[in-house]
Amino acid sequence: MRGHGRHTVQPVATYSYIGSHLALAVAPTEKWICSGNQDASIHCAKLPRTRDGSELTMSGYPEKVSRLAFDDTGFWLAADGAPDLTVFAHEDWASWWTAVADDPELADLLAERRRRTAISTGKGGALPLSGHLSLLREAGFGQAGPVWQYGESYLVVAVR
Repeated sequence: MRGHGRHTVQPVATYSYIGSHLALAVAPTEKWICSGNQDASIHCAKLPRTRDGSELTMSGYPEKVSRLAFDDTGFWLAADGAPDLTVFAHEDWASWWTAVADDPELADLLAERRRRTAISTGKGGALPLSGHLSLLREAGFGQAGPVWQYGESYLVVAVR
């Protein structure tokens, strides 16, 4: 998919997703463009294009996704493709973990998670990237390294 500026011949952005698009929606904030697809998925790309290729795909709908719409704030995305209307909210990790901590039904599970994290790292915090890479190499992986990063979050790939 290629994005063009008004009255321009050359594309100003190219999106790597290749598929049969049935619907497009651009957030009113102009931060996301999303496509509903023949393969029963939604593909979203961050605007403007960034080097980290901020894209995501949500798949597994029982039917093709032929209608998409953002609300006026650009926070909510509604989609068909399932018997019930599906609505997604953009939520950052901090907000998500705050909501988990505020839910009384999850209190015991969250306490157990904190206990296990403290035991595994010895610091009560997250294991740093270097720690994950060391553990992977100790486990027999010859190569291990990050292939994607957003802030302090990493996607690591390891090869034996």
